[in-house]
Amino acid sequence: MKPSGREIVEQYMQAIPRDWDTVRVLQHPDFVAEYPQSGEVIRGPDNFRAANERYSQVQTETHRVTGTEDRWILAPGLFSLTPTRIVGAGDTFTVEALATYPGGDTYHVVAILELRDGKVFRGRTYFAMPFEAPEWRAPWVEPMVGPNGGKSQARATSEFDGTAKVKDFLESVLPRLRRMDTALHNGDAGPRMAMWSHSDPVTLFGALMTTSGWGEIGPAFEWLATTFSDGSYDYEVIAAATSGDLGYIVGIEHSRASIGGAAPEAYELRVTTIFRREEGEWRVVHRHADPIPDSESTRAQIARLGEQRSGG
Repeated sequence: MKPSGREIVEQYMQAIPRDWDTVRVLQHPDFVAEYPQSGEVIRGPDNFRAANERYSQVQTETHRVTGTEDRWILAPGLFSLTPTRIVGAGDTFTVEALATYPGGDTYHVVAILELRDGKVFRGRTYFAMPFEAPEWRAPWVEPMVGPNGGKSQARATSEFDGTAKVKDFLESVLPRLRRMDTALHNGDAGPRMAMWSHSDPVTLFGALMTTSGWGEIGPAFEWLATTFSDGSYDYEVIAAATSGDLGYIVGIEHSRASIGGAAPEAYELRVTTIFRREEGEWRVVHRHADPIPDSESTRAQIARLGEQRSGG
């Protein structure tokens, strides 16, 4: 049975910006990408991939690791893309999404996708920074309700602004985040299962697996816990922000664990985690993790997980 147009669009948006092989499979041979704000057109899947891979190199930033004097990490400018709404029918769909970059900036993204022969033929994409509503307009407006029931996102407030809201957010989230993944690395998925939202949409773009929907993500966490033992975990914050009922943290995970009974070994991941406030409590709705570049121990640990997943 052939996938529907919406299913093709969902797969396409889940693959961006990390799984370029899948993106290539889903693109039409005559694919065209249009960026009206910069006046650019990219023709062909190969040019699209090359431009995006070059972008990640151009945007690479050097960040000092908190708590050290001489340790630095490279954080390529790949972003986490979270679709919040997909509407359309036939061969034309509009996607609304939030893009979170490693530096902490969050953009609203609108992509208009056209399909041809069951492939993504054209994509016209707009990017917009959030902005504060002007006070003079207040008598005639009301807060916009977003797709998840929260207020529409205004300008994000950075952790480094020292705002009370972000401080409260981090104080609420970080201890639970550390507890849940310390438990995971010791074979217990329970705390992570409890901290994640069970209400779709939820998405996982992991270092090993990519999936969406709680019906798929929950069992993935349970399996992952069975592979870990003798673990430790810490989370280093690079940036954080909140707006209404949405919040995010960009950071580095420092983990050490035995995988499949092997000797415990350290590994590090760059992670963007997006939270949604549900009934007064922050819950995870999206996780995007990538291995730290040029880390042999991290590559070895990810390879061991892959072997466990394939039954090796």
